[in-house]
Amino acid sequence: MRFAHAGRKAATDRPWKGGAPLGPDEYGWQSLAPSPVAFDDRHPQPDELTVDQIQEIVGQFAAAARRALDAGFEIAEIHGAQAI
Repeated sequence: MRFAHAGRKAATDRPWKGGAPLGPDEYGWQSLAPSPVAFDDRHPQPDELTVDQIQEIVGQFAAAARRALDAGFEIAEIHGAQAI
């Protein structure tokens, strides 16, 4: 089982297609991150999460881990990014 939150690098194309940000006409969405700092100069500025929203995401990860355990998974891989 793999858990991930894309954060400021969300809404990007597949890596083998260049990984460029996707616009709304390409099924992209507004990214969310702990701070309003873009991943790089190609990516749009993400909306800044509040402390309550961050806590909610942590709770969602915990709930997902419980469901994975209940489903019989024995290993979980958690992907995260360094906060800026």
